[in-house]
Amino acid sequence: MEDSISPYVRAYLRREYRSRRFEKYVMDGLTLEDMMLLPNPSRFISGPQKTVDQWKRGLGKERIYKGLSTEEAVYLKREVERISGQSGQAAETCNCLVIAGNELLLKNVNIDKSYARVKKPGDVKKGPTRRSLIIVQIPSRPNYLRQSEVFSVLQRLIFNTRVHFDSSFDANLWAPDERGVHARSPELRGELKILSDMHNNFVEACKQLKSGHTYRGWAIIRSTFELNDRIVRIQHHRLFPDLLGVLLLLQQLGCPEAPGLDHLLRENLRNWARVYLPGNDPRRQFFELIMLAPLESIHHLYLTFDSQCRELWNSHIQDDEIGSYYSYNQASFPRADRGNFYSLFEGKTIFEICDLLGKGDQRFGFYRTETFCLWHSALQYFCSTELYDYMAYVSVKLCSRLKNFTDQWDHSLPTQLNHDAAMTFYLHGHVEDARENSMNALYAFRQCIMLRSQVVDGEKLDFLKGIALRRLETIASRVGDGIGVGFYQRLLDAMYYELEAKDQQSMASLQRGL
Repeated sequence: MEDSISPYVRAYLRREYRSRRFEKYVMDGLTLEDMMLLPNPSRFISGPQKTVDQWKRGLGKERIYKGLSTEEAVYLKREVERISGQSGQAAETCNCLVIAGNELLLKNVNIDKSYARVKKPGDVKKGPTRRSLIIVQIPSRPNYLRQSEVFSVLQRLIFNTRVHFDSSFDANLWAPDERGVHARSPELRGELKILSDMHNNFVEACKQLKSGHTYRGWAIIRSTFELNDRIVRIQHHRLFPDLLGVLLLLQQLGCPEAPGLDHLLRENLRNWARVYLPGNDPRRQFFELIMLAPLESIHHLYLTFDSQCRELWNSHIQDDEIGSYYSYNQASFPRADRGNFYSLFEGKTIFEICDLLGKGDQRFGFYRTETFCLWHSALQYFCSTELYDYMAYVSVKLCSRLKNFTDQWDHSLPTQLNHDAAMTFYLHGHVEDARENSMNALYAFRQCIMLRSQVVDGEKLDFLKGIALRRLETIASRVGDGIGVGFYQRLLDAMYYELEAKDQQSMASLQRGL
């Protein structure tokens, strides 16, 4: 039997069996004696293990550990003290979460207990080597982490994410293209667009509800919920962190006109997952578990997932910093909090950042989505840090490439290029407005709208065109241009015509059915 199994299948079975043993031994708390009673369906994977010592050695070879090593305990204690700035700081009360081996959320109190057992911590000079340790700083130390049932849910979410990433890489779902860029197949690009539409639609819906357009806001929400049966089947690696980002965004937007919207979204996604996904699918487990996570944990989960997923991604991909960074992000701004989103640019000078962008040009070409995404990410980074002079300098350079695109759009070009060009002008308008150069800002926002209008019908909802129109409306109001305010408002209202008409038809059909 062993000879008939390919190396690929054997590797897959080994990883699958390891996950099951990790879950039983570490997550469920089985003893070594309990583990010995479990069936071993794949003896060819790891060989017979008859005694407790053999089991312990076998688990160690697979990096399955319940406790912390001396080096790990001392290292984490020192990091806790460094983060808090206080000598003797207890890990249990520190505002941080720790993930061991990219799969296990540690109980901070166990860090303190393990450190207390170290007789001479000052003599420990060597750092931990047996597995990675990710320390995630969080805004506060919540009480829910002391509740065993809640902590177990969070632990399983973290472990499930490791299983999802490993199994997806094993199945070659996120394979690189001819340029070495991962997860950029047409199918995955389409799935990422669905996630982006979901994010943009909820932002737009909350804006409409807050401005008093109740029917329009709920029409957008209803249309967004129609994406959910496809969202649960998405295989893109951004599925988990993006959904947490959307849930966090709904909290941050604080939309009292739509109470319980985040709970309703989680429930609807879970119900669709039960329809389409088998019980052992990591995505199904994610949707089940996220329903059990307390609302106040979403922010901490978002930050933790951001760190964990990036670490998992980089552990599987051997690429230069530009390729790895772009392959994971595939967007120019985060769904919610920035986390490590701008890690490629942080700590670098303007000259180093421009050098990186030049390398991106050489690798991808001047007019590719990947290139625009890197440039837009740099611009968003400058914006987030209020480095507006740098942002203006870089945006002018990028706009100069688009002088041949602004008069008449060539419809033989990819539609995505139109969006990339329009976003370039929007970001340039943003920085000019921030620098109080209203005329330059007006020109840039109008260029953005003109580009989008050549590929998107005026009665169709377009997120980028909408935010540019709002910026024009704001500037017109600020300079006392009442006619301009009314004009831009009419263009905004027209964008919702098709959406509202379709929603009215759907609601009427539903009422007739009742």
